[in-house]
Amino acid sequence: MGSGYITKLDGTGGMINTATCTEQLLYEIHDPANYLTPDCIADFSSVKFKPTEKDVVKFRNATGKEATETYKVSVGYLNGYYGEGQISYGGIQCIERAKLGIAIVQKRLEKLNFKDLRFDLIGLNSISPLKEQHKDVNEVRLRVSGRAKSIEEAKKIGREVETLYTNGPSGGGGATQKVEEVISVVSVLVPKSEVKTQVVYSKT
Repeated sequence: MGSGYITKLDGTGGMINTATCTEQLLYEIHDPANYLTPDCIADFSSVKFKPTEKDVVKFRNATGKEATETYKVSVGYLNGYYGEGQISYGGIQCIERAKLGIAIVQKRLEKLNFKDLRFDLIGLNSISPLKEQHKDVNEVRLRVSGRAKSIEEAKKIGREVETLYTNGPSGGGGATQKVEEVISVVSVLVPKSEVKTQVVYSKT
């Protein structure tokens, strides 16, 4: 059984307590009893935390099993291009005008088959999942984003949003466009027998 202490330097930010240690222990772990590491299969399912003083927590009951015959490898790969367009609406009925802008852009893009296409009203529903209506909003920013296979396809999102200047609801302003390459990550298992390590020293 493994045990030890978790602490931090005096005078630094943050805190060490049972809650923060538990949160970090479970962060990105799908199965706490079988967490693959290069050295073993770690088992965190029986770990206990006990604060001993300010910013000092003792842990115990950490254990593990023999390592697998594979390494977990994270591989980055090109996964298309991300296109975005934004435009702002302010004043009376700004939410209604922004929603009309969404309907127009949705219609214009519906045959292009973008992946992960989404429409947000920043300042209204871009973070909160709540569907409640806000009547006291004086301004809102319409954001349209999606993923495409090519740069040219991704650019169409921002272009369609910008056309709302002259072919959309009144009072739109501050339109912007952006395209970014999307690098995604996938985790795979590679046999250890296929991995050769070496160290090369150089005097330069």
